[in-house]
Amino acid sequence: MTVFSYALSKVCKANYREPELLSGIFSEETPSASAPQQKRRGWMAHYLMGIFWSLLYETAVGNRNKSGKSVVFGLGSGIIAVAAWKLALGRSPRTSQRVEPSFFLQLVPAHVVYALALEYVKPKCPVPKSV
Repeated sequence: MTVFSYALSKVCKANYREPELLSGIFSEETPSASAPQQKRRGWMAHYLMGIFWSLLYETAVGNRNKSGKSVVFGLGSGIIAVAAWKLALGRSPRTSQRVEPSFFLQLVPAHVVYALALEYVKPKCPVPKSV
């Protein structure tokens, strides 16, 4: 998903880079933090959300690896992500001014790409059920 968003940012000449936007939100909430700290927080939040979505994918799709289910999961998670981003950016007026409306549109296909990538990677990297 991150590669998709960064590539689309370059093609569309817009900022769809979620970790950078998260860094902007953090800089508004904690202006005393240094720029490198805010950047780390942005990336950490982005990766934690990726882990969250992958665990949710495992719960929702499980061993039923069907592209249709992955696409539906991606569409659903993309719609939820749009709502979450709108809420987060609503609390950050400076960062929200830098976000183009097309940012929200790209979130849905980005989540579909992520779900399809999970479907592809999951059989190659099995997670043990118990330790």
